[in-house]
Amino acid sequence: MRRWPTWVDAQVNADAHPATARLELNGAPAGVDDLRHPAQTNYGHFTVMRAEDGCVRGLDLHLDRLQAATRELFGSELDRERVRGYLLHALSGATGAWSLRVNVFARALDREHMDRAVDVDVLVGASPASAPATQPLRVKSFVYAREAPQIKHVGTFGLFHHRRLARLAGFDDALFVDAGGRISEGSISMATSCGRRRRNSTASACAWSMPGWRVRT
Repeated sequence: MRRWPTWVDAQVNADAHPATARLELNGAPAGVDDLRHPAQTNYGHFTVMRAEDGCVRGLDLHLDRLQAATRELFGSELDRERVRGYLLHALSGATGAWSLRVNVFARALDREHMDRAVDVDVLVGASPASAPATQPLRVKSFVYAREAPQIKHVGTFGLFHHRRLARLAGFDDALFVDAGGRISEGSISMATSCGRRRRNSTASACAWSMPGWRVRT
């Protein structure tokens, strides 16, 4: 198994945890009361990554994105080592490929005083990863842009709604472009090729680039 330049080195013990999904808040199993706030207050941000035998490609980029978004949304600093420790704990005993989602929100958030800096909570979900897609997707383009597109935030209504419209039209997914036809993102994907015109596509460049993207021209 190759080691990527940036990775989480999990302690592998196949008997410690079965290959089942797990959800942890601040490093401990999440209960119903723990999830009440993120379910009722749709304000926060997240990142999703794939781990293979404890290795996460581009982990530093994910951590950079989480720190920057935490400063912008909550006015506080997110400790990188804290997040890394939570990832290690969630992957304890895991082998093979896993999907990890890190949600950052704040139970201390006061909606009447949004200008106040607050400490954040970190919710980590881990589940066995599905096999990577091997066939190209057929996408339908829509002129659409998320609010605060530089942040991977939890406001997903527009994304899922356009994905549904694309599926109803016979496509696999939605592709978002600006008024000039420049690509921004897909409904759930964060990667795109930019800078040159593609066959069967009128989109020729990137509308914007989110921190953590790897852009090829």
